Amino acid sequence: MDAGGHITAGADRQAQMETIVSAHESALLRYATRILQNPASAEDVVQNVFIKLFRGLQEGLQPSEKLKSWLYRVTHNEAIDLIRRFCGGRLGFRILDRENPRISLTLPGSA
Repeated sequence: MDAGGHITAGADRQAQMETIVSAHESALLRYATRILQNPASAEDVVQNVFIKLFRGLQEGLQPSEKLKSWLYRVTHNEAIDLIRRFCGGRLGFRILDRENPRISLTLPGSA
């Protein structure tokens, strides 16, 4: 990766992915966890995002300066799709703490 964040033509795909994952994984996990309120589901979502990126790289796509916004948009979409799959359009909410009310999304099967 050059100083501008662009992947050079001769760079190895695995090295490309390692660089991108190490730069963005933590922030994407925090973002997905905020949406889903479930760290395990957030890990699944972020893994799917990186799989989509890897497939794109295999098809010859080159990340641009818009990579970060693409990663966040795909993470958001994957998280919302996961909620829709689990809820079938029915979203549940619960208050986590009566003293300090905060509403949380609950997925079927969660406590």
